[in-house]
Amino acid sequence: MNISKDAIEKLRYLIDISKKNSQNAIDISQNVSQQLNGSDTIKNKISNLIIDTQKAIKGSNNNINLGKDLLLKLNA
Repeated sequence: MNISKDAIEKLRYLIDISKKNSQNAIDISQNVSQQLNGSDTIKNKISNLIIDTQKAIKGSNNNINLGKDLLLKLNA
């Protein structure tokens, strides 16, 4: 089989492009994976923040109730 130098060069060029495309696809996949992991981290932090906020609200309500009880006792 006799292949011209031009055809060989074009084939090499296509191989190089394919390698670059493959590496780009890998890079994109890794970036998406990192972003998803980052998203999970953010979700966990938001969840913890909500839990902490709920605890703070409960603590505030307890303080309000204690304050009301104290006022009632002082006014009695």
